[in-house]
Amino acid sequence: MNGYEYIDKLKKNGLIKRKELDYLSYVWVYTNNEKVYKVALQFDFKTLKKAKKSGVNSEWRIFEDQEGLNLDNPKMKRGKMMMKYNVHSKDIDYWTGEDY
Repeated sequence: MNGYEYIDKLKKNGLIKRKELDYLSYVWVYTNNEKVYKVALQFDFKTLKKAKKSGVNSEWRIFEDQEGLNLDNPKMKRGKMMMKYNVHSKDIDYWTGEDY
């Protein structure tokens, strides 16, 4: 599954709510050897007052991925990696991941 398919799956499964999409800026996906273990939604800080009506309480909402899906991407193969999906431009960037 590539990054775009994974983001679509999050939307279809209701993990990214339709009401939140207007205020969402980035979706961060954290992987360990291609296996997703955490997803962070970053909302636009400037619109938080309006977003509260849609259930957005802070700039970040973080949840664990229960399925642990594998992302099929050569850039996500080894170790801990992060994928940043820009909701507005639909671009995906990759970084080495977080340390504990």
